[in-house]
Amino acid sequence: MPQERRFSFEGLEFRPDIIEDLATSMLDLATSDTDFGLLLTGGDSEAHLIQARELVGLPEYCAVLDIPLSPFLKQYRLSNVPARPPLGSYIRLDDFSRLLDALATRAGCETFALDWTKWLIETLPDPIDCQGADDTVCMAAKYAPDLRSAIDVLANCASVSHDLAMAECVSEGATTALQWAFPYSISCRNQITDRIAGAYCRRISVLTGGLDVVVSVELNRDEPVDAGPYREFFGPAISFDAPFNRIRVKTSALDTPNLRANNDIFVALGELNRRRLADKRRVHSVVGRTCEAIAADLSDPDLTLSKVSRNMALSERGLQRRLSDEGATFQMLHDKVRRQAAEDLLTATDLSISDIAYRLGFKAVGNFTRAARRWFDRSPKEYRKERQSAAAQ
Repeated sequence: MPQERRFSFEGLEFRPDIIEDLATSMLDLATSDTDFGLLLTGGDSEAHLIQARELVGLPEYCAVLDIPLSPFLKQYRLSNVPARPPLGSYIRLDDFSRLLDALATRAGCETFALDWTKWLIETLPDPIDCQGADDTVCMAAKYAPDLRSAIDVLANCASVSHDLAMAECVSEGATTALQWAFPYSISCRNQITDRIAGAYCRRISVLTGGLDVVVSVELNRDEPVDAGPYREFFGPAISFDAPFNRIRVKTSALDTPNLRANNDIFVALGELNRRRLADKRRVHSVVGRTCEAIAADLSDPDLTLSKVSRNMALSERGLQRRLSDEGATFQMLHDKVRRQAAEDLLTATDLSISDIAYRLGFKAVGNFTRAARRWFDRSPKEYRKERQSAAAQ
């Protein structure tokens, strides 16, 4: 077998694809204007996004499981994404999260995303590339001088890779926590949580040379039927149903030097990520912010424009006017968020119809049933049966 070509730079060796990615990143930095990246999937412009390279390796893993991936990609508007998406390209976060949940249902495996991550770790030539193909945030963490700098990058620039409601690094004395939360509007979060948390933990392990530095892991996902695989992957101090995701590491390990460190690459990628982060913030409109505020309090049966505007630090009249400028109304967005959450909860969970109605803020199940007939032209029970049957085929 021919030896893989590598390039040297300041005493370090790099694969050609890393050099290509870095060159592309620098070109993006030099030529990009206000566009934060290329959206590769359809849908409204207010959708939350995740970098398209999260799909790398999924076709190969589904082939191992003998799962035909094409119908699922078509269903979730991902069939046009190239096998190796360019840096700075994005897909919808809700499409990706629903795709993973649907594949978990098809495989009959609640640990689908976790098993996929483990398979990537075992299959890829570089064990740190556990996310299939590095985006610019993970590339920066890869070349950080130490674990502290790497975790800071993952927290402060996380939204370059995927939209989050919160991401931060918090010092807690003997431990330091990397914590994050997905937007409230993302209802299918079990598999996507496993995917991101698994990749983060693996990256921390590799950056410290395999040292046992993770103290505990808390996941904002439903408790699985069998927690054994999670204890095996994350360690015994794993918990579920947390208010947000949190990986605690030993503070004493933060100064552990990274053997792959390269300050020039780290600084260049840091500047690129700051630019991308600023561009993404500029395009986030009031409609998107309002949808997220509605989703955060969706279970409130008395949710009003007045309540949402206060939570957004806007006057009621001001929010109403800004929504009107973008061709939207509060009632329209409230109905949109409810419908999307209903679709996700009916398809990807086993919650009772009454529980779902409560989570959507309906005062009575009958009101939810009437809304479902308007949205889906069928009752919630009929819609659930149809969607789950389709996913199992």
